[in-house]
Amino acid sequence: MLDTLAGHIRVRRKAIGITQEQLAEQAGLSPNYIARLEIGSNTPSLPALISISKALGMQTFELLTVETGYTWMNKAQEIAWLLESLKKDDLEYVLDQLQATVRYIKSKHES
Repeated sequence: MLDTLAGHIRVRRKAIGITQEQLAEQAGLSPNYIARLEIGSNTPSLPALISISKALGMQTFELLTVETGYTWMNKAQEIAWLLESLKKDDLEYVLDQLQATVRYIKSKHES
């Protein structure tokens, strides 16, 4: 359970492009506390979990959800978090590239 929580915090923090120090400041916690959470050596209190989830822009239950394996849905969520952090022009560029890639792959399978 702590490994899952640690991974969720670390992945989401990196996806939105903030440091452990920034997360700690936004959540009202110490950077050392965040660092210990991200390596799974600390069990957070409920108030700390709520503060962290708000700072990460997530629901608290999302931090605690145990996955049964790495699925395309997990990867899609990580990609969505990354896309949320982009500026509008950069997001439009990425989406154009993605659409072009999907069209190319589909055309290869239709041949």
